[in-house]
Amino acid sequence: MDMTIEAKKRNDKVKASTLRKEGQVPGCLYGKGVDTIQIQIPATAVRSCLQKHAKRFNVKVQGLGTYAVGLQELQKSVMGDDLIHVSLHILNNNEMTHLTVPIYFTGKAKGTSTGGILKETCHEVTIKGYPKDLVDEIKIDVTNLDLGDNIHVKDIAGNYKFTFDDSDLEKVLVSCNYPRLKTIETTETAVAVETVAEVDETATAAATTTATTDKAHDKNEKKTKKVA
Repeated sequence: MDMTIEAKKRNDKVKASTLRKEGQVPGCLYGKGVDTIQIQIPATAVRSCLQKHAKRFNVKVQGLGTYAVGLQELQKSVMGDDLIHVSLHILNNNEMTHLTVPIYFTGKAKGTSTGGILKETCHEVTIKGYPKDLVDEIKIDVTNLDLGDNIHVKDIAGNYKFTFDDSDLEKVLVSCNYPRLKTIETTETAVAVETVAEVDETATAAATTTATTDKAHDKNEKKTKKVA
């Protein structure tokens, strides 16, 4: 947690929309035993944290001091371009805290060399632990993942000092799926289809001939009755 960004205590008389136009992101600092502090942080500083995947860093609030914090929530605009609000949780070394961190997959899965398809199904997860045991990101090596294999949250849980939510333990993070089979029309099938088509054409022709003959017969019969 070497990164430090500077912030100022927010002036309640200034609208949040005005702050954003000035390149500032409205936010708050909160924690156990600490009154919530309304702050404003330069948008460039927040974006720098995002680019470095920093989930924990220090915030130096002008006139108040420096706080070790965890990025608890970041609100963005619908298009994702504008930063709306940031919530920072003040970390206490003696208190466990929750943190949502990104997941990155490294390596080339063994199963992909035989046609397997790597499917990443989860890109972030919530962890819980003491600040010193937390991480900013989780990297998973998929090199040994073979066809039909997958990695669950429970499979990596033993690698860290922090814990995962019980409801997430069975969640699949990544899998190497079998390729989809394509239906190929065989020669026999093609011949069968062609034969059926020929039979249908013959039947249609026969039906047409029969119908024509029946009409002619009915017409002649009517003429015979008329003459009689």
